[in-house]
Amino acid sequence: MELKSELIRGGTDGARMANERNIPCPNILTGGHNLHSRFEWAALPAMEDAARLILKIIEVGSR
Repeated sequence: MELKSELIRGGTDGARMANERNIPCPNILTGGHNLHSRFEWAALPAMEDAARLILKIIEVGSR
């Protein structure tokens, strides 16, 4: 899995925490495409990758 850093627009919880409380909070893409449209869809392999990444973040953070 390759890390890709880019800015996103929108009112995410992470953006709110980052702006109001100065807490870094990444948005982890879950494989969605054509977001918020009637053609929105998600790829299961990308969702599985996101789940593995979240579990790894929890594992590393709990050390």
